[in-house]
Amino acid sequence: MRRATPLLLVGVFAAGLLWMRSFVQPKTSVPEVVTSVQRDSREMIRGSVQKASYRKYGCDIVCDFWPDLDKRAVAFHWRNSAILLTPHGPQASHSTSESVRFDPNYVEWIADDQLLVAGVSAQSGSTVIEVWRYAECPDDSIVRTRVLEGGAVDVQWSTPRRTSVERVFESNEEAHGVVIFAKENLGRPGHVILRLHSSGAFFDLELASGELAAIASPIRAEAPHWVPELADGAWKVGGSAVALKHAGFVYSVWTEEFPPDEFRGLHLVDSDHDGTIDRVSANDQSDSLDGDQVLSSF
Repeated sequence: MRRATPLLLVGVFAAGLLWMRSFVQPKTSVPEVVTSVQRDSREMIRGSVQKASYRKYGCDIVCDFWPDLDKRAVAFHWRNSAILLTPHGPQASHSTSESVRFDPNYVEWIADDQLLVAGVSAQSGSTVIEVWRYAECPDDSIVRTRVLEGGAVDVQWSTPRRTSVERVFESNEEAHGVVIFAKENLGRPGHVILRLHSSGAFFDLELASGELAAIASPIRAEAPHWVPELADGAWKVGGSAVALKHAGFVYSVWTEEFPPDEFRGLHLVDSDHDGTIDRVSANDQSDSLDGDQVLSSF
């Protein structure tokens, strides 16, 4: 299990964060030729692209990350909140990107050194999920600073390096569609809880085998938990995973719009931490989760 982050530090940044290239293109670079099939693929998933999220490291370092659909990449924007307090603001941040071999719409850290990247193949239209692994990089080595003569601050960035890319899932079944929720299964190492757009259902994905096991579905008898509300297409992309003091591990999603007096949320609860969802709570304002103490979020 990757290290937990206090709930107050988990949030979503605006998708319009500035992204700067980390390499210089040759003067004679050839622009990418986008075929009609690729264009259709990108337009198909544009409404399901995850917004920017962030991951907090030690030593005052934060990394914003998001899928860059148009550039077919995952973008990272590193920043050091301590350096931001100095007059040398531009040096307090560093932007990088990693190319993707398909049209990405969703990224999520599922371990300290593992990033899940999901999207759609422009060639086949298949749902694709990869796991990227990164070399260990101690927090205190990501950025180093020193004060030069005259008071200027010299900043050197050394961000985690991607070491491998593994395709763990690929399917062209129409019932699957793009990934719109992904979190590590906190009670079952090597597994991820997913939600797929086309069916609206939740699945457990075993990374080693690529096998999907249904958890909750809007269609009766297709999963252990029948949840008719999942048929509603208004659920937001993304969600949260938290460890609660009494309820256990809880995975949550919310609707796009709802009246102020009507909270629309859905929670998958693993009460005994064994990796199996024991119950699903849909739009229940009196649910026992309300007021439970949050120990950590993931």
